[in-house]
Amino acid sequence: MQSIITLPHKHKFIAKLNYLVIATSLLAFSSTITAATYDAFDSQQNSNNTQDEFFSLDLDKKNLSLENNTNNQSKLNEYKQQYQDILQNIKQKQYTEADLKITKVLKENPEVAEFYNLKALLAAQQKDYNTAKQNFNKALKLKPNNQRSLLGLAMLAIEEQQLNEAEALANKIITINKKATPAYLIIANIAGKQNNQAKVESTLKLAYHNVSGNINSEVSIAANLGKLYIIQKEPQKFLDLAQDLDRQHPNSSRVLALLASAQIANNHTEAATKTLQRLTKKEKNDAVHRVQLAKLLLNKPSNESKIIKLLDEASAIAPNNPRLMLQKSAFLIALKHYDAAFKIALKLDQLTPKSGVGQILQGDIYLAQKKLDLALGAYQQAYGIKKNNQVLNKIVDIMIVQKNSATAIDFLKKELNNNIAAEFKLASVYLQHKNFPAAEKHYLKILQTAPNNPLILNNLAWIYFQRNNPKAEETAKKAYTLAPKSAAIIDTYGTILVSNNRLEQGISLLKQAISLAPNAPDIQYHLADAYTKNGNKQQAIKVLKTIVNLDTNYSEKAAATALLNQLQGN
Repeated sequence: MQSIITLPHKHKFIAKLNYLVIATSLLAFSSTITAATYDAFDSQQNSNNTQDEFFSLDLDKKNLSLENNTNNQSKLNEYKQQYQDILQNIKQKQYTEADLKITKVLKENPEVAEFYNLKALLAAQQKDYNTAKQNFNKALKLKPNNQRSLLGLAMLAIEEQQLNEAEALANKIITINKKATPAYLIIANIAGKQNNQAKVESTLKLAYHNVSGNINSEVSIAANLGKLYIIQKEPQKFLDLAQDLDRQHPNSSRVLALLASAQIANNHTEAATKTLQRLTKKEKNDAVHRVQLAKLLLNKPSNESKIIKLLDEASAIAPNNPRLMLQKSAFLIALKHYDAAFKIALKLDQLTPKSGVGQILQGDIYLAQKKLDLALGAYQQAYGIKKNNQVLNKIVDIMIVQKNSATAIDFLKKELNNNIAAEFKLASVYLQHKNFPAAEKHYLKILQTAPNNPLILNNLAWIYFQRNNPKAEETAKKAYTLAPKSAAIIDTYGTILVSNNRLEQGISLLKQAISLAPNAPDIQYHLADAYTKNGNKQQAIKVLKTIVNLDTNYSEKAAATALLNQLQGN
């Protein structure tokens, strides 16, 4: 069994980590900056995305209630400027200033619906959803078909899990304007929450058809379809869509960016490189895609000078953009330019002192240099500034590698208060150290909150198996039913079936697990053991010979060596 040691996450991006390879995993630093480093900026990014969806529809005279105004254009321009100024304040979280401006413009112009929408957005950003609803409804009284107001109410309904209400509001927007991209995205989002991928696809396809001719909307919908096709493991559909758009709009930078993403999703690295070179040549102030191009070039040492040039250009374009600074530092670490990366870490600390990101980056740099004590200290500093479950995970992993398990357990116990991630990590540490009763206790506690979490069920099944608890097979089967494509979960279920003399079914599952994770020696050992039990000695020896001499450590290495010696009569 490959015990799954990972932090539960609200998104379904699952990372698997076997305890016995923690040390090498920590030291084999990835060229992509860790998820923990980005967390501090995710809420701000999501906030901006929300604002963009609220206000993606163009301001026009009807929205601003100017049909009967004799001085239309000058008044419209004045309102637009006030509107944009306030919106910018909200985006920059200058809430007090935004509130003062909104109060003033509403006093002067109580008939303008869009200013009530701004007041609603300000309230929503501050989590005052009741005030937000009141102001969206005030805007609707002035303009019953105001799309921003309806969109805002729909998004608030999603926030409050009122999915039927949200979908009804989105459909009303589409009735008013069949090209309203955000409304389709809301319906697709709801379908996604309901695990209805067919509806997600049909909604997005309808949207793509209806927004035809509006290149920005076409790209937005195509990008979302692309994400769906990647989840469905059909990236070629994404590429076909992007190539079709490129033929229709051969000089569009947005389409080139989409095409590059589709090519990357299909592992067409050379084609993606050429596309990004076209894009960056065309867009002199595009920092994001310079960084993306640098990432593609990273695989060849001969590209180092090109990578540095691209990163320098990106830095010149956006010298104080934290996200780009993080990406640049990741490349510098991969290129072993540690001093340059450290300078970025110090600058990040100055720019965002309350985020802890600078300290996280310092920890990543030390980790890449195998300076575990310094890395641990940096991560602990970061965690002290702002608690972060990814950083917690790193702190514990380093402590375990340094054989300070007791310290790691004490640390996790202090963090248990309403922190399911800490509870999960503590259970996993106990599992790693074969303290099965303690691990079971904490997994069962998590299961009360997440009864259908396949990771928890998988690890519980393995604990039951180790303790000869008859609930092992039933629990493993439930985990497998929930996550039938997880190699680790299939491995657990197959191994337990073999132990229960269900050899044919168990061997079939173990082969399936190996097809999903061909480089997992633990699973191969379990298959060899199953072959032995099935009387297929030669097949077992063949499998064991491929794994006993591997340089990497894995949990079943000693058992694999012993079984091979036994079968060969040594």
